Amino acid sequence: MKKLLVGLVAVAVLVGGGFLGLVQYSQARARAEVDRVFQELRAAGREATHGPVGFDLYARTLTVADIRIAARDGIVVTAASLIVSGIAQTEGGDIAARRIEANALSLSLPNAQAGSTATYLVPSLVVTDYSGPPTLVSGGANDGHTALRLTLRQLAATTASRISAPAVTARLSMPGADGAQISTEIVYTNLSTERLEHGRMAHTGFDRVTFVTAGSPGDPASSMKGRLDGFSASNVDTAPLRALAEGEAMGGYATFYEKVSAAAYVVEYGDGTTMQVGSAQGEGFAIDPGVLTLDRLDEMDMFGASSTALNREDGLRRIGASGDRLKGWAFASMTLRDVAARDETATMTARSLTLSDFKDGRLGAFTVEGMGSEEDGEPGTTMDKGVLRGLTFLPLLELSATRGEAGDALGVEAALALLRAIEGIEVSGLIVPQAHGGPPLKVKSLSLGWGQYIGLVPTSFALAATGLEVAVPSDEPMPLTLLADAGLKTVALDLDLALGYDPAAQAIVLSPASARIDTAFAISLEARLAEVARSAFEDPISALSAAPRIEVGPAKLTLTDLGIVGLLLKTRADRLGIAPEDLRAELVSTIRQQAAQLAPLSPDAPALGEAIAAFLAKPGTLTVTLTPRESVKLMDLIAGDPLLAIQDFSVTAINTP
Repeated sequence: MKKLLVGLVAVAVLVGGGFLGLVQYSQARARAEVDRVFQELRAAGREATHGPVGFDLYARTLTVADIRIAARDGIVVTAASLIVSGIAQTEGGDIAARRIEANALSLSLPNAQAGSTATYLVPSLVVTDYSGPPTLVSGGANDGHTALRLTLRQLAATTASRISAPAVTARLSMPGADGAQISTEIVYTNLSTERLEHGRMAHTGFDRVTFVTAGSPGDPASSMKGRLDGFSASNVDTAPLRALAEGEAMGGYATFYEKVSAAAYVVEYGDGTTMQVGSAQGEGFAIDPGVLTLDRLDEMDMFGASSTALNREDGLRRIGASGDRLKGWAFASMTLRDVAARDETATMTARSLTLSDFKDGRLGAFTVEGMGSEEDGEPGTTMDKGVLRGLTFLPLLELSATRGEAGDALGVEAALALLRAIEGIEVSGLIVPQAHGGPPLKVKSLSLGWGQYIGLVPTSFALAATGLEVAVPSDEPMPLTLLADAGLKTVALDLDLALGYDPAAQAIVLSPASARIDTAFAISLEARLAEVARSAFEDPISALSAAPRIEVGPAKLTLTDLGIVGLLLKTRADRLGIAPEDLRAELVSTIRQQAAQLAPLSPDAPALGEAIAAFLAKPGTLTVTLTPRESVKLMDLIAGDPLLAIQDFSVTAINTP
């Protein structure tokens, strides 16, 4: 029995000693591995130090305290402790861990070239189900973007089920336009990323971010504070951003945010101006790394930071960089709801603002719905809906360079270039108050568009307006004066205009140009110009050369009485002191006599006079058609005597009830 007990004690001593030896060996091995990783960091040119290292063999938990890593470009990462639980090594030298926790983490990012610094403080960062490199990857060349490349490369090499941080504080400092430092503090709450797989994230977001900027003392508007709540992004892909940082093209636009949203946004500026957004949504945010490059972004930032006027060469370079920045971004849609902007005297609100289909520097549509305003306590302009279509920013950049060289004068070519910046306008439910309490301007609906460019000139133009309600001024020419004399304060006007160039037929067609004023008249004109060469639109010299060949085509004028004839007769009769019907009979007789006198000049004159007389006698719809008898040159018609020119046309006229 003694031998058995002695044997058991011996085994226990051996096992215990072996276990303690294994623990001591594992801890020594852990320290050696940590030292090896930090030695590799130092070999890569970084300063890298750490404090005590601990390893729990049973839990496979590694603890490293007092970590400090500094790169040659001034980037510094520190952590009070790093705890890695459930650690294991995978094939290829990577590690896997059930949980990684970094405490009192800080990251300092100086940018000597820009004169700015950024510091991030993270009390606690937790990564769950990590798989990736055991250390920081290389950030590449020291060119001011090392931290960006390092972060994106690290994400591309990493998988994790979740990354979370209860709070993150960012402190930024950068020089302002006057040279004074502008400081900003940004605080994020409850950041999280779900299902990170080699740079792709199923979801990322935060509960709230607050920010405070202390701007230049002499510029209150440069100071601001605000918050953004409930930010969420789904299906995030950092590969396009990594390609941007690496200078690699991807063959066009690549999406990095599929969907983003935010619950609320509020910002208040130092001058008292505030802006508030109830919610925001966006889809399809993308970049083209082949167009948008870090060099272009740096160039744009350099020009923006310059306090001196740019010379011509630098101005053109700035325009080129700005153009690439615009063409390098794209998004499918972005909507802000319940928007309000306020200053000391005015308020502007909108139910929604939507930007749609932005790519290649062109915005498909900018839509405002439910707009309202107030100024000095008085109601301002309101609008149910307004749309700017085909808003292109590149012509605006080119125009800014032209104006910079030519001064403030806006020439014809510059004005045409400005016209190319937008393709059309739509407005509905617009009410614009007038000064001194006059009737407001109202627009039920209006659509205005142009396009089909030849050179700088648009060769198609369309206008449609309904319910255009305007005040009737008494000092305007007829027929508005007649309407004012009749006691009308406002009139409702409808307009329709379609003008276009047909390249195949070499013709300019007006079909139609019409207007309708309720209680007055409706008028419509259709016309055509033939033998219009394409070169007429290319430049002024070509236009002068093409003008003599342009021919006048058929034209049709339609006039419908809606009360204007009665108003004319009554106003004229009152001034003459006779009855309106007596004046009507006199005018009918005079028209017939004058038409008969014109018969030698035009055989169609009597028929035309009879139709006009019939229209005056019993107002309805008068239709007059002019058809060239032979070729009629536009320039000859403009320069000639109208009474003689009528001989070149056959005229038909008809009056219908």
